Amino acid sequence: MSTSHCLGHEPCPNCRRIGNDRNGDNLAVYSDGHKYCFRCNYLETASGIQKLQTGSRDSNSTISTTITLPSDVEEELPARALQWLAKYSLTRQDITNNTLLWSEYYQRIIFPYLSPDGLLGWQGRYLGELPSKAKWFSQGKLHEFIHVVGNRQSRVCVLVEDIVSAIKVAHNTNVCASPLFGSHISLAKLLRYKKMFDKIIIWLDDDMKTKVVKYSQLANSIGLPVSTVYTTHDPKEINDATIKELTNVFTTA
Repeated sequence: MSTSHCLGHEPCPNCRRIGNDRNGDNLAVYSDGHKYCFRCNYLETASGIQKLQTGSRDSNSTISTTITLPSDVEEELPARALQWLAKYSLTRQDITNNTLLWSEYYQRIIFPYLSPDGLLGWQGRYLGELPSKAKWFSQGKLHEFIHVVGNRQSRVCVLVEDIVSAIKVAHNTNVCASPLFGSHISLAKLLRYKKMFDKIIIWLDDDMKTKVVKYSQLANSIGLPVSTVYTTHDPKEINDATIKELTNVFTTA
């Protein structure tokens, strides 16, 4: 599960050891106690265990066994990235809370997914000018972990398709939100949500009604109360007031 948020920054001991991090702010400190450096992949767990994730490769495979971010990520987002986020009313506070980054080489806004054990995965939204580039690029087994944004004290979680929609829905502090990274919800994931929340709200597009009925029945069969929201547009394209109205209906009971 990935649920913590960034509290601030401090010097990275590994970067300092090799002569980097002159500003003393490479190491991000998270609310659950762990620390992570996006520059060198140094990790310090909440219990104080220190390790360096190197992205080593299996001798029989070309696939990295450790997820690492692009080597050039930086916290200062360019104007075009801020403008793209602003289209969905995402704020500077959203950028900070979710540790959004920028890769100049890949021309992507980077959305990292962290846990106390390190980097679980990330997604990059392309903002360059090459039409052949996919809008979204992902690394990590996104469907195998649960990422939660917003009010982590809430017992109601809104399940949406994508991370931008999740951040947008989480503007309503009465709920938290979790991206499905698609529109599929497995029984295994529903069982995990049941351990974490008292109730879920499934919010998918109008054309997903058949799927949502199936998922709702599955949730009810395991004793997880569920409500549904259908809209023509993704949550990220809906204003905060409407989001609050749609989701608060299910938080007052």
